[in-house]
Amino acid sequence: MDPHTNRSEAEIDSRIWALQRPGQRVMFSQIAQTLPDCTWQRLFNALGRLSKRNQVTLVAHKWDYEIIFLSNRPTEHGPTGSSRALDRCTPDEIAHK
Repeated sequence: MDPHTNRSEAEIDSRIWALQRPGQRVMFSQIAQTLPDCTWQRLFNALGRLSKRNQVTLVAHKWDYEIIFLSNRPTEHGPTGSSRALDRCTPDEIAHK
């Protein structure tokens, strides 16, 4: 995959994360309206990537999908970066890093 595609995917992921609001429901239709330059396919692909990283989950509703954000905004390091490593550490281990 070329670097431009990776950058484009990361940009869409980031734009979706920017829509996260604590305690508020975010529906797929809202995301599609907010990001009209993205096709539904690209949005679902981005949500699929975020879901595989356990950052969001999609809940099917009768006419829409609800996006539930499961973690804080991802870091630049992504799922294999240092923030994930700290998730596996005990508090004592984190204090010594």
